[in-house]
Amino acid sequence: MAFDKLTVSIVIPSHNRSASLKRLLNKLGEQSFPAQSMQVIVVADGCKDDTLSMLKNYQSSFALEYIELPGEGAAIARNKGAALAKGNLLLFIDDDIDPSKGLVEAHVNAHQNDHTVVIGYLPLAIPPKAGFFKLELRSWWEQKFQQMRMPGYRYNYEDLLSGNVSLGLKLFKQVQGFDTKLRCREDYELGIRLIKSNAEFVFSHEAWGFHCDEVTDLERSLKRKREEGRADVQFWHLHPDMTTFLQDAYLKNQYTFLQSKAVFFVINWPKITDAIVYCLQKLMKPLEALRLRNQWSKINHKLHIYWYLRGLLDELHTRKKLNEYLQYDPGNGSKKAELEIDLKHGITAAEEQLDKMRPASVRLMLDEALIGFIPAKPGTERLRGVHLRAVLANELSTPFLKTMALEKLIKEPAEA
Repeated sequence: MAFDKLTVSIVIPSHNRSASLKRLLNKLGEQSFPAQSMQVIVVADGCKDDTLSMLKNYQSSFALEYIELPGEGAAIARNKGAALAKGNLLLFIDDDIDPSKGLVEAHVNAHQNDHTVVIGYLPLAIPPKAGFFKLELRSWWEQKFQQMRMPGYRYNYEDLLSGNVSLGLKLFKQVQGFDTKLRCREDYELGIRLIKSNAEFVFSHEAWGFHCDEVTDLERSLKRKREEGRADVQFWHLHPDMTTFLQDAYLKNQYTFLQSKAVFFVINWPKITDAIVYCLQKLMKPLEALRLRNQWSKINHKLHIYWYLRGLLDELHTRKKLNEYLQYDPGNGSKKAELEIDLKHGITAAEEQLDKMRPASVRLMLDEALIGFIPAKPGTERLRGVHLRAVLANELSTPFLKTMALEKLIKEPAEA
């Protein structure tokens, strides 16, 4: 996209991070993208520090606007900021991001059409002697971005990360922005609606900025996990065609999770189990001091599961409702394909057909032999040509090779 025809509106929700916000504004003033084509909108949401006075006195080379909210949450803050946007491209950045000089330009260059959504790279900045929690967090974070780097990756709603993402203002208004009823998972929920609107997700490694999260620690992470449990139930009510990660895991596994003694105690005596878990949390620092990372990681995983379950119960209250939630099946496992493609005409022809039809599911054939089925995945983008080779090289590699070998063996005698 030509710079002279495009203005970028950068929306930054902020809460009590004056120094971090100022660093971000300084770096935005050093961007390779022309400052005269940038509008920066800061939404100071429930700030009790000197954020407002800093903004009032801040001298910028770009158009800077700011508004104050009484602490209404990130979804409302981002929507309020977007409502002030004058640019035709929206870029959402969190206030703890330290952007590279080419971040804005890379976002602009990655937009190919009005349906593009660009997800920028956010490597986690951690100190040289980081604790176990930061190391585990970085590992999770990098694994997420590594998936998006893979050729032919099929994007899903959980790939939308609101800390560094851009989309057209027209598209944002079309899907009606972030859901303001959610105080958590609002980016994932927006991701579902964008995918349902056939938006095209794109990952840009060049649109990178360090994620300088200096406040999240184990305690905050566990509190967040409880909020995610609550949010996932709300999520489920908003999108009954979807199942959450825990629902999927429960449906796939045969063990009777709900019959376990642990769940029984959590449901019936939550104050007692909370007290036990708090004591368990106290063990984490001694384990780290002794450098017992494997034991630390196992307990860390269990703690997060516990508080997620507590969040579910905050919303569902009873074993019966929890059972209904975990055993809910939206009926998306049908093997009926929207499209059948025969690879005898070549992979390139099949890719062109996928790009033209954009089906949710496909049955792949080679002459009369069945190779396999690419199922519909709710919350995942519809199939495109770029997905085909990745599927054939991974999920369907064995049946594809077997079918190719059988076809060759059958045809060779006839050709001799």
